Amino acid sequence: MIETESMIPSGDAVSEILRFLQAIYGEMEGYTYIWLLKKKKTLWRPLAEHRNIAEAAVRLGQFQDIYFPVCPQVKVLSGNERGTLTSVYSMTCLYCDIDCKGGYHKQKNLPTFDEAWEWLESLPYQPSIIIFSGGGMHCYWLFDKPWIFESKDDRQKAQDMSRLWQQRFIKDYAERGWKLDNTSDLTRVLRLPGTMNCKGDTPIPVRILVFEPERKYNIQQLVDMKLVVDITTKDSRDSTGGRDRVEHSIFNDCAFLRHCRDDAETLAEPEWYAAISVLARLNKGVDLAHNISQPYPNYNRQETDRKILHAMNDAGPATCQRIRVEFPGYCEKCTKNVKSPVVLASQSIRLTTSDKSRQGKEAKSVKQSQADILLELINAIDIEVFHDSASATYIRFPVKGHTETWPTKAKAVKLWLSGQFYQATGKAISPDALRQALGVLEAKARFEGLKIELSLRVAERDGAFWYDLANDDWQAIKIEPGSWKIVDKPLPLFSKAANTAAQVIPERVKGTEILKVLDLVNLSDEGQKLLFIVELISCLIPGIPHAVAIWHDEKGASKSTVMKIRRKLIDPAIQELQLMPKDTSELALLLSKNWMPSFDNLDGLSGTVSDILCVAATGGGISKRELYTDSDEIILSFRRCISLNGINEPATRPDLLDRAILFELRRISEDQRISESEFWRSFEEVRPKIIGAMFQVLADAMKIYQSVKLNKLPRMADFAKWGYAIGEALYQGGGEKFINAFEANRQSANDEALTGNPVAIAIVSLMNSKQQWAGTAGDLLVVLNQIAYGVGIDVKAWSWPRSAKGLAKRLKQVRSNLAEAGIRLNENYDSHTKQKKYLLESSFTDNVFEEDDFLT
Repeated sequence: MIETESMIPSGDAVSEILRFLQAIYGEMEGYTYIWLLKKKKTLWRPLAEHRNIAEAAVRLGQFQDIYFPVCPQVKVLSGNERGTLTSVYSMTCLYCDIDCKGGYHKQKNLPTFDEAWEWLESLPYQPSIIIFSGGGMHCYWLFDKPWIFESKDDRQKAQDMSRLWQQRFIKDYAERGWKLDNTSDLTRVLRLPGTMNCKGDTPIPVRILVFEPERKYNIQQLVDMKLVVDITTKDSRDSTGGRDRVEHSIFNDCAFLRHCRDDAETLAEPEWYAAISVLARLNKGVDLAHNISQPYPNYNRQETDRKILHAMNDAGPATCQRIRVEFPGYCEKCTKNVKSPVVLASQSIRLTTSDKSRQGKEAKSVKQSQADILLELINAIDIEVFHDSASATYIRFPVKGHTETWPTKAKAVKLWLSGQFYQATGKAISPDALRQALGVLEAKARFEGLKIELSLRVAERDGAFWYDLANDDWQAIKIEPGSWKIVDKPLPLFSKAANTAAQVIPERVKGTEILKVLDLVNLSDEGQKLLFIVELISCLIPGIPHAVAIWHDEKGASKSTVMKIRRKLIDPAIQELQLMPKDTSELALLLSKNWMPSFDNLDGLSGTVSDILCVAATGGGISKRELYTDSDEIILSFRRCISLNGINEPATRPDLLDRAILFELRRISEDQRISESEFWRSFEEVRPKIIGAMFQVLADAMKIYQSVKLNKLPRMADFAKWGYAIGEALYQGGGEKFINAFEANRQSANDEALTGNPVAIAIVSLMNSKQQWAGTAGDLLVVLNQIAYGVGIDVKAWSWPRSAKGLAKRLKQVRSNLAEAGIRLNENYDSHTKQKKYLLESSFTDNVFEEDDFLT
């Protein structure tokens, strides 16, 4: 409800414009402008220059009409051109321009200021900001997060949404005999407070009437907003209070609800809760609940809203059985065979005429289909439907005090819908009706819902990192620079896979508690210990390439146990370790459904699997048909924290090793071994502390990250930069120690890449005795074939090139690894011979590798 006491005097005009622009634009990037109506002149400014804009507006807006665009632009346009739809950058609110009688307006069919104000008060969602424009009001409903347009479709979708939003207002105005202009276009310009309306003979100050920037709405809330209709009959008075009687067909059919309406002034709290649990679920039910609640002496709209939400979230609608037991007397004469009064409202009746022989007889009543009843029931519940960039559709709905998000085709959605129908009707819904209702929801999500990207386990939103606890209460962790907290009802951020398990509630401890994890892993090298902690915490960071953690050593070094520890700390799963699938489609599906896929007991990787793991580490995906009989594609996208183990080094291809951190575990001696049950019991005791410490270290690293500048960036540049910040958050100087340990590990990985590639072995052997070699790929293959026999390489093996073309392909794979070892490989095209030639140059000061190192 709009409070007139909240009207704000204009005060300092610059300050007034500053806080207004901050509320509308926030900290977004892009451009805005001041438009001078009389001169048709446009003055462009970056959004960040709020004060510059405010000062210019005050200076120019005292003796002429000036305006600003509600939606910012992505670029500055030439000349005095105003913003266009194609250059609109984002949308932060919905808005409308209400003209009122008087002043310079000549239209007769306008509301008075008081009538327009009363109309605004009747809306379910009140404007966040109301500006007195000098001839009416400019109203803004702020979004809880800006809608950044990523495509032309986004802009058009926003334009259509704004148009539909205002069409409802225009229609409602017309029914009252008033005219409301359509101001729904995304390039709309409106007035700034602190300036003057100079259209009339006397300039009128434009000022803020209501300023509640913390009053923000989810976009879907506003899209679904239904205007309050007049549900009172002014000539109908009840016998007790003389007030207007609230009319609805459900009161005719239910004596208990009639009692709750007619005796609202003295109604007991349990009766009111039971009534509200039914009424609030009807179409426009929240408004209906408020209307019957208003006669209560202590009625307060905000408190009533809170109780209505509580009544809807804690349980289903009150059943007839409950009403009979707890509030006897009202159901004695009831002949309705329903489980709950809420069904009475969903059983809409339409009259039909029969054929001519039955004209004049009583019309026949026809019940709605089960699908229509279900859609009406859930339409009254605070659900949200949306889609992502791959056109996958989702639904978000309340369950026992929290909100869950599932794909529309998920089994959980079908069970929830079936439960809603049974609670209301006492009957099971047919599979066909359920399928029809789901089809409608999926269509609304795809074509009417917003585009929202969901993440697996970790996400980033508005400068904060989020972590999905994936527990029964659907809680999440919000991590900001310097701090973290548990959020009970986060925005839709995450999707859940079948293998996703709940994380324990973390304890709030110091970041140094993370060192407890080192007691659980058998690493001896201090550099490896630091790498282990940094890599572990980095797995909480969304949106960056992640290093592939590769564990190897002899049997009995607890490689599988360490991988389980990492999985439990970062991405708890029902099946913690996986075997590598043979089918690449199965591998892609597994990667898409696990944030930390962990592959156990590997004995080498094929080239195709290695390539897919590379893509999954840095970010990518594949497309496949949903079913073999379908033409529709589904997109499997992933950027994952991958972990591998094997007795021997499972990864040998250079491109995967370039993305890897190699961990070498020591074998656990017999006298140090403990039982598995004892180990996991001790782990679970410290697990909440370790997780809490991880969040705190990451929060501290977020404060450091922006100031990190490395002298040189390795291939995993983002990982290295974040690793430095995490190292510094652990202790002073930890960042530099991390870089040194990371470089040493990269050198080890490079050595593995060289020793695991027969072509690289032969080239190193060749360049051990030469400073330069030049020739074609065919020439080089002849030389390498000769060297191969000397160092024990089988030239008949599949890994050895058979042709010059095959060698050229192998050279590309090892070029960067050879460079790390001091061998530069260059190529150029000889226009005379029309052949590509290769130049090998060695920068060895000593023989880095001995031939014996390559003998097998």
